[in-house]
Amino acid sequence: ATEVVGQSGVSTRAPPPSPPPFPPPTPPPPPSSPQSRSSDDMSIFNTETATFREAALSLNALPLDTFNTEILLPLNEGEIVASDHKEVTDLVKYIVEKAAQKSASLETIVGELRSIIPDGHLKSLVRYYQLYLKALIKKMERSPVVPRHLSDVHWQENLQLETNNVEKIISPSGVFQFDIVDSEGAELDPVLLSFNHDQLYLLFAQLEDIQERLDSLG
Repeated sequence: ATEVVGQSGVSTRAPPPSPPPFPPPTPPPPPSSPQSRSSDDMSIFNTETATFREAALSLNALPLDTFNTEILLPLNEGEIVASDHKEVTDLVKYIVEKAAQKSASLETIVGELRSIIPDGHLKSLVRYYQLYLKALIKKMERSPVVPRHLSDVHWQENLQLETNNVEKIISPSGVFQFDIVDSEGAELDPVLLSFNHDQLYLLFAQLEDIQERLDSLG
């Protein structure tokens, strides 16, 4: 502090300078909302790409009879499609293979393609997809990747009793025998498995999920 001499001649100390006012607090940035998944991330087909759009235009320009007889029919019968329809053929193959890979339901396929492919062409495409799936399943059944198949199932209860004065059932379970055959139909050694209540509940829940997925594909 500095000394200041007033008019009375008395020396006084000047008060220290006031500190500068604090700047107003900066308001916190608004909370960032989580980024939602874009429609491209959730979609099955890359319908916004130029390649897809151009091929869809070529497909739409084909008469429905031509689309059915010169593209879908040869594809279903495993024949070669004429080279002048290659762009459309590649698009059809892309759609059915991508849908099968994603286990897409018919409703999902129609929902994504309704605004791009005309109704008549889309119905034919969906019918071909169903035939494609059936052929794919048969091919997998004959594939050496799945050389064994279930032919029959047998089961029985297995009850263990505790005899401490009073008989009491402990650890009830179900014993299953799965009869197995190979790809030629020859019988193989059966498989025996035992399930308790919780294991059976989990197995049936998974089987229901599988059944719902297969139903959605059919």
